[in-house]
Amino acid sequence: MRTLLQPLVAAGRDGILMTCTDSKIHRVFLILAAYVADYPEQCLVACCNENRCPKCTVWWSEHAEHKKSPPQTEDSVRTILQHCKDGEDPIKFNFEGLWKIYSPFWADLPHTNIFLVIPST
Repeated sequence: MRTLLQPLVAAGRDGILMTCTDSKIHRVFLILAAYVADYPEQCLVACCNENRCPKCTVWWSEHAEHKKSPPQTEDSVRTILQHCKDGEDPIKFNFEGLWKIYSPFWADLPHTNIFLVIPST
């Protein structure tokens, strides 16, 4: 996925020139707006175990309780993954139910929150 989406990194950061329907050239900033996948792949993309929600921080045993849980954030997940990679804070890593994917493909995509582009189930 990183190789496939590599052109979006520069296009999202710097923009690209495109001719619009009015024949004028505009600078457009491309972003990843949706990532449609089955549940196992959603969990893989979100770096979480399959007994976790790929979008929020709900505890695995509370999935069917219909209560509001805080959304997962890229900064939090990347920080926890970095701490785990550095040998620090393994309790939080296990508590969050993450996989050791230290360099997720979405980490460099500007203007993209992978937890928002995964559709709700």
